[in-house]
Amino acid sequence: MNQLTRSLATEWASDKIRVNGIAPGFVTTDMLKDEDDLRPLHLGDIDTEYVKQEHSKTPLGRSGTPVEIASAVSFLCMPAASFITGQIICIDGGRTIS
Repeated sequence: MNQLTRSLATEWASDKIRVNGIAPGFVTTDMLKDEDDLRPLHLGDIDTEYVKQEHSKTPLGRSGTPVEIASAVSFLCMPAASFITGQIICIDGGRTIS
């Protein structure tokens, strides 16, 4: 996906089409289910070992939220981002740097 983003950004730049990508880290959503009863979890309910392990690998020590991902996407759609193309924005709480 990274190379496709770069290639399309280069190819479509002359048509004033910008291409960027978002690479989210561990994000807590309603899709995260409790393995025991398959009910959706809410942010306050999550305390599984898997989640704790993921948090320990992330410098910010927590999961991301859908709003944090959506905010970056919204920014890329704004005129303020009109000179950004061919980029992958990692929204992962710093996991890729640790």
